[in-house]
Amino acid sequence: MYLLLLFSLGYNKLLTYFNCEASCLYNKDIASRIKKFVFYYLRKPININLLLQIFLAYLYKMYSIKNVTISAMPKTIPLKDIKFVLLDMDGTLLDLYFDDYFWGHLVPEKYAEKHNMTFGAAKDFLFKTYKSHEKTLNWCDIDFWSKELHLDIPVLKEQIKHLIEVHPHVIDFLKMLRKHKKKIFLVTNAHYKTVSLKLKKTQIGKYFDSVLCSFDVGYPKEYVEFWHKAEKQLKFDKEKTLFIDDTEDVLLTAKEYGIKYLLFKARASSKLEPKKSNNFLVIHDFRELMHEGI
Repeated sequence: MYLLLLFSLGYNKLLTYFNCEASCLYNKDIASRIKKFVFYYLRKPININLLLQIFLAYLYKMYSIKNVTISAMPKTIPLKDIKFVLLDMDGTLLDLYFDDYFWGHLVPEKYAEKHNMTFGAAKDFLFKTYKSHEKTLNWCDIDFWSKELHLDIPVLKEQIKHLIEVHPHVIDFLKMLRKHKKKIFLVTNAHYKTVSLKLKKTQIGKYFDSVLCSFDVGYPKEYVEFWHKAEKQLKFDKEKTLFIDDTEDVLLTAKEYGIKYLLFKARASSKLEPKKSNNFLVIHDFRELMHEGI
């Protein structure tokens, strides 16, 4: 059983599971020693967690790998243990296709028209400009982008608001949380003007006890300072909180801050393949959470 488990994972997946350096398991000597290790411990009555701990100790001893860790990720998230639910907006509750189309097609199109450029040249320039502001408040500040690009970003968003859509089963999930008397908070990096537009279009604002934008606290969610201020403002208990987001960097920061229950929303856009995560429990659809155990 253990042999099948370890080798069905494959060396690369096994490596990812342990969060160690990517090159070490491609070393033939290490691969050979791992095989010997597994065959030796297969003969002994031992549970899988203990086997993994022994395996880690083996790697430490043989190769002085310093950053090998096992993340104790729960298999399920018990609803009864959760009092607060924090939810990201774009990509998590709402289809990211609206934002992808807006910033990847409409804005380059309008910028090209304004500056007499080809669409391709405008898109290349804009994507480099976007990238330079990634993980800052400017990234989602539509007033900043209006000034930077000399385009009326709020007006352009209004023009395609028909593309704003709620992901499947989100409403049912929010109703279930309400039924179980959970505190529900929307936490987003989106500018408050964008939040207002999307909540008006989708009518999901009524399900939230509070809405918190990164602009309210002065930091995007990728910074631990956001979470310090968010906890003070929303008054949630980290040990009884579930947070769902479609961005791993945000979830990693929330984990660093100490939020206990974390889920990665894999299908952010209905037009793209689901993303993968090696660090968090994954959901593709909110239907997966529609039962007592979450």
